[in-house]
Amino acid sequence: MEHALPPLARLEAREQGAHLHPVDRALILLRLAERAMPETSATEALPLLPLAERDRRLLIHRRATFGDRMPCLAECPSCGATQEFELSAAEILTGLDEPRPEEILETDGWLVRVRALRSADLAAAAREKTPERAAAVLVAQAIAEARGPDGETSNRLPDHVWPLIEARVAEREAAAEISLGLACPACGAGWTAGFDIGAHFWTEVEADARRLLSEVAALAERFGWSEEALLTMPASRRRAYLELARVT
Repeated sequence: MEHALPPLARLEAREQGAHLHPVDRALILLRLAERAMPETSATEALPLLPLAERDRRLLIHRRATFGDRMPCLAECPSCGATQEFELSAAEILTGLDEPRPEEILETDGWLVRVRALRSADLAAAAREKTPERAAAVLVAQAIAEARGPDGETSNRLPDHVWPLIEARVAEREAAAEISLGLACPACGAGWTAGFDIGAHFWTEVEADARRLLSEVAALAERFGWSEEALLTMPASRRRAYLELARVT
């Protein structure tokens, strides 16, 4: 089920996430979109959603809020030219894979159970000071359980086992990412870029919240109406009153 972010929720999102990490901002958008959904019983579980499921829900709510077409910008890594293009939320949703189930990897007598990464794992990695440490944290977070040759659970893998687990986690997560094949119209270079729906949705919500604040301020000054009355008003009527305020 899809839920659009109503105007008041867009302002809430901007206020709550202004100084937060992008991982937290994506969860704020998801929580605000789903808080009125009857099937959502525990919003505090959202950080534990597989990233593929989180992104799927964000795409659905973004489409409900702003429509299917998503205007995008990308900078060519070869010549630096800015490219403008549009994506379809529906098309991306069609191509998304289901979250990968847990799997067990076996090597040198070790059995390692690997799960999909979650927002909580990204938050833990974001606290590290180097990319190498952040990558290591993500791999460690993805290990649900490890048993040594003696059958006992262990919290520490031997050095020779670690590269296999690291490569498999990277492979699993790459399959869940949204990747775009782009070509530069200026120089002809081609490249692959990732698409972060959380960051994209946040940018649109932040810009729309600024527009809403400007409209509310203008109409409140002109007609004396409250913020709540203006934000619950249909957007088309609010724009009509705004045009009236500008010409009178």
